[in-house]
Parts: sequence; C-alpha cells; structure tokens
Amino acid sequence: MSSPRALLQLTAKLRQMQATQVLTLDLAWLNNNLQKTFAQQAWQASAHRLRGLPAPHRYTVLVCFLSQTYRDTLNQLVDMYHKLVTAMYRRAQHDLDEAVKRHRTTLLDTLQSFHMMGQTLFDEQVPPAAVRTTIFHQILPQRLHVQLQEAQQWLTGDTSDVFPLVMKRYSYLRQFAPSLLDHLTVDLEPTGSPALLEALTILRDLNRTGRRTLPAELPIACIPKRFRPFVGPHGTRNRRAYECAVLTALRDEITRGNVWVQGSRRFGQLEDFFLPDAEWIVHRRDFFHHAGLPVEPVEAAALLTTRVNAAYERFLTTLPANAYVAVDEAGWHLSTDPAEALSPEEDTGVAALRAWLRDHVGTIRLPDLLIAVDNVLDWTRHFIPIGQRASRTADDVCQVVATIMACGGGFHGSGCKTMANWSSVWASIASVLVRLSGALAK
Repeated sequence: MSSPRALLQLTAKLRQMQATQVLTLDLAWLNNNLQKTFAQQAWQASAHRLRGLPAPHRYTVLVCFLSQTYRDTLNQLVDMYHKLVTAMYRRAQHDLDEAVKRHRTTLLDTLQSFHMMGQTLFDEQVPPAAVRTTIFHQILPQRLHVQLQEAQQWLTGDTSDVFPLVMKRYSYLRQFAPSLLDHLTVDLEPTGSPALLEALTILRDLNRTGRRTLPAELPIACIPKRFRPFVGPHGTRNRRAYECAVLTALRDEITRGNVWVQGSRRFGQLEDFFLPDAEWIVHRRDFFHHAGLPVEPVEAAALLTTRVNAAYERFLTTLPANAYVAVDEAGWHLSTDPAEALSPEEDTGVAALRAWLRDHVGTIRLPDLLIAVDNVLDWTRHFIPIGQRASRTADDVCQVVATIMACGGGFHGSGCKTMANWSSVWASIASVLVRLSGALAK
C-alpha cells in the first residue's frame, strides 16, 4: 500500500543495499538475462542453501540478487511517489468539489445577479445613464456587495484552484520528500528543463542544512505557469508552494520521459537499451552481414526499394487468381469462409444435445478443481520458496492458485480476452493431472 511510511521503508531498503557497495561493481560484462536468473535463484533459495553453494557461485548469485533488487526497489519508489502525489491532488480536488457543493446556493445566487446585470447592459431600451440605477433597482446594493466579497474568495482564496488545497497538505508531503530526494538521482533527456535540476538541488540543500528561507535567485521555469502566482513574486517566494510545485513538476516530467532516474530499469534512460557506440562499431559489420543487408545506408535504401517493388509486382501478377483478397475502385476486399448452413432437423438435434449436456454434465469451479488436484499431486509447492515449503499454509496455496489463474487469464496487461481459452486449457490440464494421479495410485 502506498503511504509515506511504506516509501520510507523502500528508501531504507535502498540504503542497506548501497551500504554493501555492491552497486560499485561493474556487471556490464554479464548477460542481463543471466543476472535475472541468478537473482531469481537467490530469491527462491533459503539461507542454508546459499551457504552450501561454492564461494564463487554464492557471491555471484548474491551480487546479481542485490543488483536486480536495487533496480526493482527503485522502480517501486518512483511508482509509489507518483501514487502519493496523485492521491494528494485527488483528495484536494475532492475537497474543492465538496466546497462547491456546500456553497451551491450562494454560487447560483451570484450567477443570477450576473445574469440580470448582463441583460441590463445589453438591453438597448435602457439608456447608458440609467444602467446603474436600473441594476441597483433589480439587485440591492448590500446583496451585491456581499456577493462581490464571496466572489473574491473564490477567485483568490483557497478555493480558487486545487493547488492551494494541495499546499495545505504540505506536512504530509514533508514526511517522505526529504528521503525521496536523497535517494532519487535524476538526469535530463534532451527535452528536459535544466531549471528542474537546479530546483531539486536547492531543495536538497535546504533539507541538509535545515534552512527554511529560499535563496534570492530561484529557478521557476520548470514550474507550470498556473502554479507560479502561488509561489509569489521575486523576493517573497513561498517555500511551501515552491516545494509542492517542484515535486509535482518532477512527477510529471518523469511520466513524460523528459527526466530519467539513474539506476532504474523502468524509468531509466532510453539509450541504456542500446549498445554503446564503441561496441556497436565492432559488431556493426557482422550484424548487417547476418541480416543480409548492405553496410552502407544508401545501398540499403536501394535494396529495400527493390524488394518492395518486387513484392508489389508479384502481388499484382497473382491478383486475378488470388482467392483471399481482391482490389477494385472501392478498395480492398478480404474473402470470408461461408458459414455452413444446418437443416431444421440438424438444428433441432444440436439444441437437444446442448440441453442434454447442460442437464447431465457436472460443473466445477476452476479454483476448486485446481485445489482438488493439488490435494493429490501437491503441485503448488513448486511455486513456493524451498525454505517455506515445510511451513506452507492454506493461504499460500490459495495465493499460488489465484496468481496462476490471473496470469492465465491475461490480467497482467492483456485484459480478460484470453480467460475463456485459458480456462479450457487449465481444465484440460487438471483433468490430465487427475487421471495421472489415479494411475499413480494404482
């Protein structure tokens, strides 16, 4: 759960891994997939099993484990920071909406007065000299004076924008902001604003020295324009507003990709996914040779143009005999397989078969089926770390079953569209396991 306490726990975890000095080791020579394999091995193994490994293997596994865990923890830190700031704005927006609801009658009354004044101003039958008298005849001066004071509060007070309500939560932000800035090292992409790095440096200095006043020269180019009036003019800057605005801008710039986090895999620099230029020069010729492409860009463009033209020529030549696609003035037309039409007798037979299956075939929920198979084969123990298998509980089994069903159902990102297919697959696997367990019992 995202909370300031949880974020501080993540920063403490990062501090512990940094204290081992394992991050100073250069692991670029070791394949990244192999590093993940070693890290997974350490994650699943018990301390006793790790001590039993040969020293070179044990140290390699632990170094890869700490390196990968540091990256994952840094990703969690950035993600949790984003959620906390977003939750602050969501709660502030809720408070603003509630304030509007509470003063709905007053706002409607003010709008009614505005509507009456507008009608009077645009009424051609009212002479210009009589506009003021006509308005005061329709609206009492005392009433209009009260409405002006209330409108001033909505235009310049705490309810003028959601940001003043965010500033009221400054103490909540301070619970995790200093520790976050100490452990979050960011850098700019070419599209980023250098003023943001200057602002973050100023906030870190204030946290380290304990000073409360902002320096005279303050970078505000990184702050959104709608927040700048709340920060205040030069010489009278509001630290609460400035820090809230800078941390909001940092969240938005990381999301947009204008700022990258050093050491993070998910929020890292785009160039980290490519080979360094010096290494690419060494492998460049062999790569193009295996790909069947010329090394020179001009020759590659000519070759690809020739291939595309040949593909079009081949398609147009075989188009009259192509049973799958046709092209005319109206565009492209893909062929479809005609559906098989059933006779009335066959339709009646299919309906009767469906009714019989519905009445006679037993049904079972997929979780119950998987748990029943686990009671016989004990297959969930392979998904639990070795050190925890002896003390496995019913909740552990249910978590494994739920995780596998979620993964099979595509809930990890592809949606629920594969759930039906995966349900049938799991049912088939479960039936095979049941038969296998019966055979083993015999």
